[in-house]
Amino acid sequence: MKIVYLCLISGLLVACQPTPINQVSQQQGYVCKSLIEGFLKTQSLGQYELRSIHPDLDQTAAERTYTYRTASDITMRVNTPTQPWLTFQCNQQNNQYTVQLIEAHSKERFPLLSLNLPEQKLMHSMTAFKAD
Repeated sequence: MKIVYLCLISGLLVACQPTPINQVSQQQGYVCKSLIEGFLKTQSLGQYELRSIHPDLDQTAAERTYTYRTASDITMRVNTPTQPWLTFQCNQQNNQYTVQLIEAHSKERFPLLSLNLPEQKLMHSMTAFKAD
């Protein structure tokens, strides 16, 4: 009986383990989300909120789709946005990020932003990470 309880408890503990965090995907998600939301704010489109990211950030992918929707029905009535949904594609290749807006009907992509980050070693030597 004790063996059954031990096996049951071990199984439950294994099932409760958090999924491992993919650091590269988390960084990519942070950079892409920041670029997209910065673009929305500069265009006075702050009423849009992130609804989904595909593929999820627990998977490694060079390309992700970010879907935004207007925040609420009240916002839609007051500001009357022309599109209730906005879809963005964020691509990462090495240290370069590009963001494109995907047009809802034709699926045509419009380049919006591009960001080139320095290599990690250079970032550490240029920023607060620098050791004296």
